[in-house]
Amino acid sequence: MTLRELTLKSLKELDGGRVNEAFAQAMKRAVADCEDRPDVTDARKVALQCELVPVIGEGGKHLDTVSFRFQVKDTIPTRKSRVYSASVKSGGRLAWSDESPENVSQLGLGFSEPDEVEEPK
Repeated sequence: MTLRELTLKSLKELDGGRVNEAFAQAMKRAVADCEDRPDVTDARKVALQCELVPVIGEGGKHLDTVSFRFQVKDTIPTRKSRVYSASVKSGGRLAWSDESPENVSQLGLGFSEPDEVEEPK
């Protein structure tokens, strides 16, 4: 049995490299999102957190060992649609224009206001 100091370098060997692999996969997801959406300038975040819990020895007076675990968390900006425009109708309903979803006030080719709101099917 060999005792190894817990460092970032030795972390690669802990538990067959599972924590290291989880971190690598989170990094790949963050980089892939940067490639997919370079116009979204919000930060992609990858965090490696170590949680330490003291284990008290018999007698309850001294530290015996420390339990620890790692948490890998990645945060990718949410995917958002563009902004659309809707008019407010009676009964708490919204209506958008299929000819101009960005501007419900823009008249379509018929140049008249729509009489009815199409009900969902």
